[in-house]
This record gives sequence, structure tokens and C-alpha cells, in this order.
Amino acid sequence: MILFSKNNFRLIAGWLLVSLGLAGCDFQSTRISDSSAPEREDANRINRFWFEYKWKPEPGFRLWERDGDGIWTEIYPSGFRSTFGGSERMKVRGISGDFVVKYKGDEGVTGTENGDFGVFIPDFDGERRPIYFVHKQNGRWVPEKSELFMNVLELRDGTELLTFPYDVPPRREGVEVNDDF
Repeated sequence: MILFSKNNFRLIAGWLLVSLGLAGCDFQSTRISDSSAPEREDANRINRFWFEYKWKPEPGFRLWERDGDGIWTEIYPSGFRSTFGGSERMKVRGISGDFVVKYKGDEGVTGTENGDFGVFIPDFDGERRPIYFVHKQNGRWVPEKSELFMNVLELRDGTELLTFPYDVPPRREGVEVNDDF
């Protein structure tokens, strides 16, 4: 296994930027300090959520699922998947959450480069929260507060809040996305 392949380098670079509190980013963000005492379990941290995406590529739902290793998978209606990792705990505008960077997924399908697109996933506090995106432009992270609101399905402690209203498509490799509205 090559430790510093192109994708691994971008993932490592993304982790470094995240651990530095999104250096050069205009988000009001702070890294949540590491502590020897474990965080109060995962009571308010999100395990699964979805939102409705209105634009290209492939308008429709986006289902996000976190595995036991902290890797997030974004699932498109066609079954296409992209992968996010390098989770870092931080606060954005006073709200705690996880920041992850996209490191795998066909860039032609997603419209974002691996290692140059990040998402802040706020903790669940009972409020319907927007998702925060950042894109890297000219070496700087540029924030964007989206108008896409999360529908939280499940918390990490196993609490189920909602049922996903669509069928989850099977994983399909090399699938073309549908850009029809």
C-alpha cells in the first residue's frame, strides 16, 4: 500500500487543515480541544441524516450514513456514493459538530474535487439545522452556509428519530447520475 498516494495525500492534507481549525477559513470556527476524559458518549452526535438536494448533479435526496470507524458515506438516488473522513470535532458559530472532508468519489459525478470539499455536520440539539459546506479555492477554505436542512434519522447512541422516506438504492459502480428535474 502506498502511504502517500494522491488520494491519501489529499485526505491527510484535509485532516491537517481541519485540525488547525480550518486555517484561512472565514467560518467562525474553533477546534474542540482533545480531552483525556471521553466526551459524554455520543448522545447528540448524528449517525444518519438526509436532505433534499435541488441542483445538478442529480437532484433528489442525499442520504448520509456514518460507519463505526467514523467514515461518512453520501448516497445519491442513483446509488452512486462518495466518501468523507478525517472527522474533527469543532464549533461553528457556537454549535458543536463534526467536520469531514471528501476523499473518495468520482469528481466528474460529484462536481467536487477529492480533498477540496468539506462538510460541517452539527450535533443534534432538537433544532432543524442547515449543513455547512466549505470548498477550497486558491488554497483557502471558503465557507458556504447552505439552505439545505438536515433531517436527522439516527443518533450515535442508537436513538432513531425519523424513518428515511425513500428506498435506499444498492451500490452501483460506474452509474450515470440523473440530472433530470
